Amino acid sequence: GSEMVCDGEISIGPFGGPGGTAFSYKAKHAIKQIVVVCSKNNVESIMFKGDSGSTSEYSKTFGGAFNSGIRTDKINIDFPLDFLTGVSGTYGSPGQMYMQSLKFHTKLTEYGPFGNTTGTSFSFRPIGSLITGFHGRAGGCIDCIGFYFKPISSVFVSIPKKESSELIPLRLQNLINKGVFVRSPGPWGGIEGREFDDGVFSEIKKVHVHECIHTNAISAVQFLYVKKDGTTIWSPMHGCLGGDIVKKIEIDVDGGEYLVGIEGFHGPIEGITGGVSVMRSITFHTNKFKYGPSGNEIGTFFTSSKGCDGKIVGFFGKSGAYLSAIGVHNMYL
Repeated sequence: GSEMVCDGEISIGPFGGPGGTAFSYKAKHAIKQIVVVCSKNNVESIMFKGDSGSTSEYSKTFGGAFNSGIRTDKINIDFPLDFLTGVSGTYGSPGQMYMQSLKFHTKLTEYGPFGNTTGTSFSFRPIGSLITGFHGRAGGCIDCIGFYFKPISSVFVSIPKKESSELIPLRLQNLINKGVFVRSPGPWGGIEGREFDDGVFSEIKKVHVHECIHTNAISAVQFLYVKKDGTTIWSPMHGCLGGDIVKKIEIDVDGGEYLVGIEGFHGPIEGITGGVSVMRSITFHTNKFKYGPSGNEIGTFFTSSKGCDGKIVGFFGKSGAYLSAIGVHNMYL
């Protein structure tokens, strides 16, 4: 298959035979549903549903003129928690060069194979990418199929960041006037993803760490902050959820416990994120206890200063399909 870039996307393929009429379908953000109809010997037709924010649009049905389908399968992909990362399948020999089977691979699982798995096999599973569309040729059935794909980071960067109007941190200037010094070391980790900064608060009461059960990397973190007036507020979820083990840390704020440092490991996940670094492991230290590690301690080690004079009062960093990077706002009294 030849690669060509169109509109930020890369096109590859098609795989299969020369017959049929050309078709092409691109979702705005991601493909949320695939409907596959198979006959005894081949993939008869395929239809897609995309996600363009609030509305979802169906494609036309591609193929199906033979009208010999005996089985219909509908695959639902729960974007943005899960997304299409690869397609593999088989096609027949010359004279019968149709798509015979297809299998769909997502971040969390795989669907199929659908159809008859004999024939010449192909597999397209780009590292650190998301399939956003399909092209190929079809008529009586699907003759050949190719794909449009984008780097995961570009898709997640384009999702607008929701600003929580309630997350109004203490103004840094007010703190400086009171002789309080805030230092913000970090972030440590990868450079991909969208930036977040929760700001500065009085206390951090809870930490939720989401560890992906498939890769053991850190999918997401979320913090419960205490504001100056004593009320609490959850930060946005930094990262993406999907099949996670959640580690819940409760900090005994009333008993004088507070966060003093974090440490962990970051690096790429082999075969999944390509060269893109994500948070592989994280540990939280308070003035009383160590919580963690969550994840696998593989990759590049980092630590924020675990000095007893500083207190962590906020977090910032980058997130996308996983937590990519994290830094701390440290208050020195």
